[in-house]
Amino acid sequence: MGRKKQRERMNQGAANILITGLIEAGGILLQTASQRKGQGQITESAIMIPPSLLVIAQAAELSLKLVFEEEQQRVAPDGHDLYKLYQKLSPERKEKIEAAYVKAISTMQLTEGRPIERWATAAETFKSEKDSFIEWRYLPQTKALLPTTMPGYLLAAAHSVFFTLPYAGKLPQAQQRAVTDAPPEVRRKLGLD
Repeated sequence: MGRKKQRERMNQGAANILITGLIEAGGILLQTASQRKGQGQITESAIMIPPSLLVIAQAAELSLKLVFEEEQQRVAPDGHDLYKLYQKLSPERKEKIEAAYVKAISTMQLTEGRPIERWATAAETFKSEKDSFIEWRYLPQTKALLPTTMPGYLLAAAHSVFFTLPYAGKLPQAQQRAVTDAPPEVRRKLGLD
């Protein structure tokens, strides 16, 4: 039997781009579901929820692991348990996350700013949704009922963790230059001009 390859720390620039895209994609999927529900398209709305949760859960996990690696200067632990990952962060980081979470749920107007107890804090959200990635990733292989979840709260929690990083959501300088310096025909194809 071969030895398990030792993982390395995440590439900060690549992780930044991926997590930013996942958070944005999760938000777009949820917004689409909400619009469809508002138009009376209940089935079409429900179809959007599982993929949004899978994307958001992945963003939450990667955000927690990236922040852990930034703080600890070592590889994040294996596993998908969001609450265990959250618990490994410093008290100072958790304080920043909780403050950002309160702002995020207010901005997103989740339950008119009055979160229900299960999702009252980022910690409670990660505890409640600790297995979201596994539950939603392997949903097709189960005969279980859909897990009970509130995707907007998980999105707010993922956003709150990720955006405690000073470079979150910003393109690395080399990629910014590549986009800025791209020939006009490339910029048009990318929809930048």
